[in-house]
Amino acid sequence: MNYLIGIDAGGTKTKAVLALDDLEILSSHNGKGANPNIAGIEEASKTIVDLIIGLTTEQGISPENRYNVVIGAAGAGNIENARGLKESVANKLNSARFPLANLLVISDAEIALEGALKCDAGAVLIAGTGSIVYG
Repeated sequence: MNYLIGIDAGGTKTKAVLALDDLEILSSHNGKGANPNIAGIEEASKTIVDLIIGLTTEQGISPENRYNVVIGAAGAGNIENARGLKESVANKLNSARFPLANLLVISDAEIALEGALKCDAGAVLIAGTGSIVYG
């Protein structure tokens, strides 16, 4: 079975959600901020991986299952940050023998826009630890 894991990694906190393919939420965990501009790539990826492992361990899901992970991270609008975060998370999950199917790292503004507008045209304003307008 394939599962979905969504991560919203901000400057002050990170939220991780585990769901089934039909988007039924099974579990969610919160952690400290994982913006690579603030925490650094290694610390941000450690926070994210700890949340992923915590979600899946808590649910007792078999390692034969596959996980599709999307990370929307503050600071990932910078391509170098996104690339570094993806590589670091993938390496840590691989070291933990985590059954990763797909991994996507994008800006937190992209996931906010998608969540708010569901593919419709528009813009989103994020005013938190950092601020951005994206549309």
